[in-house]
Amino acid sequence: MAALIQKSAAEQERFNRMPAFLRKRIMWLMSRRSVLMRGVMGADGTFLAGMNTYLMKLGPANLGRGFGSVDRALASSIPAISLRLRLKEIVRLLADTVGPVLAATSGRPFHLINIAGGPCMDSINLLIQLRRDRPGVFDGRPVRIHALDLESPGPIFGGRALQALKAPGMPLAELDVILEHTPYQWSEPRQLQSCLGKLDLTESVVAAASEGGLFDYGTDDEIRGNLEVLHAMTPMHAVVAVTTTPVDGPGRAFNQTSGARTVSRSREAFAELAAAARWKVVSFAKVLMNDVLILGKN
Repeated sequence: MAALIQKSAAEQERFNRMPAFLRKRIMWLMSRRSVLMRGVMGADGTFLAGMNTYLMKLGPANLGRGFGSVDRALASSIPAISLRLRLKEIVRLLADTVGPVLAATSGRPFHLINIAGGPCMDSINLLIQLRRDRPGVFDGRPVRIHALDLESPGPIFGGRALQALKAPGMPLAELDVILEHTPYQWSEPRQLQSCLGKLDLTESVVAAASEGGLFDYGTDDEIRGNLEVLHAMTPMHAVVAVTTTPVDGPGRAFNQTSGARTVSRSREAFAELAAAARWKVVSFAKVLMNDVLILGKN
C-alpha cells in the first residue's frame, strides 16, 4: 500500500505540473464520460459534496449501469480507497468509544450530531456495527441522527437508506431510529447552539461527527466556534469524531487536482486547536490521506 501511494502521488504531482489549461481540458474530456469526475470538478474552490463523496466510497463493483470505465478507475484510486478506509476507521473508533457508554446507560436516548455529513453514512454504519457487536444495546432506546448540512440531497438519500435498513430481516430492523435534516452553515455556530438547545441532551448519550466536513475544510475560528458550542451543550461523556487532512500526507497533491479547498493541519496543531475549545484527543488512526481522531472533554 505504501508503494502504491507513493507511485500514485508521484503521478499526481506530474499531472499537477502540466499547464493549467491542459489539465482542465483533460478533466473536462473525462467528465463528459464520468459521473464521479463531474463531482470532483464541482469541488473546485469549495468542497466535495456529500453525495459525490458517498459515490466515491462505493467501490467499482458497486457502481451501476450508469457509470463507465472512468468512474470505475476513479472508484479504484487511492483517494477513493482512502475515503472508504476513513469511513471504516471513524466508525470503528466511535464504536469503541461510545459502545461502553451505551452499555452502561440502558434506555437513554442516543443522539448522533452529524455536521456536513451528507447522507450520514458514518452514523448509519455505526448503528449497524454497534447492533452487531453489542446485541440488545438499543433495546428501549430511541436513536436520532441529526443531519446538519447545507444541502438536502445527502440527508434525503440517507433517510431512505435508513428506512431500507429498518425493513424486516435487515440490520436495523425494529430499531427506533429517525434521521432528521436541519440546514446548517458551520460558519454560524450560533445556529448549532439553537439546534442543540431544542434537544434534551442532559440525560442522553451524545456523539458528534464530521467526516470529510468541518474539520477538513473549516477555518480555525469556525472549528473552535463549533467545538465550543458542542462542549457547552452536551453532557460530559460526549465525544466528537473528526477527520483532518494532514500536512505530510499525499492528500494535498490529490486535492490540488480537484481544487477542493481543504485546510491541512498537523495532528499537533489540531490538538492545540481542540484544546482551546476544551477538548482533547482520546484516540487516533492514520488512514492514507486522512487522520481520524476522537475528541473527549477536558
